[in-house]
Amino acid sequence: MKDRAGHLLVGFLERAALEMGDQQPGGAVRLATGFGIRGYVSRMAGVGEPLDGARLLAGLIEGAMIDAAREMSREFMRSRIAHFFVKGIALAGRVYQSGDREMADIDVHVTPDARSAALDVLTRLGYELLPDREQGAPDTMRSGVGLCRVAAGGGWDHVAVDVRWGLDPVDRLLPRDDTPVPDSVWQSIDQSGSIPVPSDPQHAALIVHHMVHHDMLHVRGLLDLILLWERLESSAGGMMEALAEELGVTRALRLLASVLSHRFELDSPGVSDCPDDLRGRRALKMMEPADWCIWAAKAPGSEFVEVSWRRIARRVVLLDNLRSVATLLEDAIHPPASYLRWRWPRARSLAAARVKHLSRTIGKSASRRTASESIAAPTGRS
Repeated sequence: MKDRAGHLLVGFLERAALEMGDQQPGGAVRLATGFGIRGYVSRMAGVGEPLDGARLLAGLIEGAMIDAAREMSREFMRSRIAHFFVKGIALAGRVYQSGDREMADIDVHVTPDARSAALDVLTRLGYELLPDREQGAPDTMRSGVGLCRVAAGGGWDHVAVDVRWGLDPVDRLLPRDDTPVPDSVWQSIDQSGSIPVPSDPQHAALIVHHMVHHDMLHVRGLLDLILLWERLESSAGGMMEALAEELGVTRALRLLASVLSHRFELDSPGVSDCPDDLRGRRALKMMEPADWCIWAAKAPGSEFVEVSWRRIARRVVLLDNLRSVATLLEDAIHPPASYLRWRWPRARSLAAARVKHLSRTIGKSASRRTASESIAAPTGRS
């Protein structure tokens, strides 16, 4: 049945909305709005109007971002800067219809040695770096930076860009700048469209990595993965698993493959079975779609970026290697000095900044359930 997975997603969202107390018709669309997939869900639910204002607005913004991405790509090519786009901008017009998916920014990757040249190109195109406090980490730890261009006099040309020369490792809570995109991705870039994008199997693995890095809070990423999954050939599993292993997300890929197969009734592209162990069972419980939507909707915005025990709890059941728990705890308890100085610029000393960090981290732990409770019952929230 065409769009079967999309209709199932609507059902899970409806169930989640009801459990969260939204008893009125259209709960799935309202919940999807917070996840940035309102247009798609309203279309699948058959409730969108022909002149749906929110969908038209999303389509206008999307069009401006597509134009900006094409302009950016042309200039990168002229400067001989290898690059590719991922996630929303790379999926627009391929798996999504206009207005289906919210796009917060343009995600583009360049090689580490092209970092300065890429920023020079973006500066010439009118983009400005976001303030240091909005970059997510000090310069020495960043794998990318955010920029923004605002059209003079307003208009739709208000475009944010996330340009990356690396990937944030999943065995850390804080960004690092030492994980480049694997060569296998660069060697398989699809140049057939108006902008370069990864091959579908490798794009799927990169989305899994992004979801793990954000501790499964990106429900929008789940929909990206569903729609890419529907395009994969039956033999794509090997390529996905090879890249997932390089990125440290093989377990997460297999867990998500199980969810897509058993909950969204999608064919398997040859991904191996998910691990049948305690961590695997807890992860699958956490990723039960309706429950997943509930706890993701209830998570505060700060949870995407700040150090917390809740993030560690989710990450533990997803990591390929349990020895990585040590590096997660290191970021929680003893983060780099450069991060502490950047995070607490007004602290009297490094020691004072460390005390502030620990007080904040421990305070979050004391005010919420323990990590084990968070995994055992992921639908709840204190």
